Amino acid sequence: MELPAEAPLSEDTMRSIQADAYAGKSIEAIAKLMGDPKPSVARRNIIRALVKARAPLEVMVNVVRLARNRITRFKEMGGVVPTGKEGGYFLSTARNTVANARDQRWDIARMEAEEQVEHATRMRLALQDASEILPYHTERRSTYGKIATRSERRIRQAPDGADHTAYTSHTRINF
Repeated sequence: MELPAEAPLSEDTMRSIQADAYAGKSIEAIAKLMGDPKPSVARRNIIRALVKARAPLEVMVNVVRLARNRITRFKEMGGVVPTGKEGGYFLSTARNTVANARDQRWDIARMEAEEQVEHATRMRLALQDASEILPYHTERRSTYGKIATRSERRIRQAPDGADHTAYTSHTRINF
């Protein structure tokens, strides 16, 4: 009696094996670094997304690094990843990054450079805005020479019959 021949592996299965051999350990290490409680599951899911998107082997690790950098920049801007949700957040970000990279024809270096420039611009603008915030007790001279306290500047004129409390803000009003 002859044993049946093994069925040949599908192309996706072969690419998954290659991808895991090429980038699996790096992906798992990054997932662990990002706080994923089950990095091996993240490894499997991210490799599956990369294979499905037909990512070239040489960009796989860089795509995951870009996802890590996106999360790092998000946190630098004051974003918060809920405790206990780091793994899912990283996995979602990695999958979205795979889709973005595919749409950009796997030009990861250009994507990273553009995102770094955008992040630097946002950080600079955030620092400028923070430097313009006045302490509560300070005074500022308006365009007409009248000194307005910060609390006076907060209240805008409400339309007739409207509740004035709905029209308070932190915006500046020139008297």
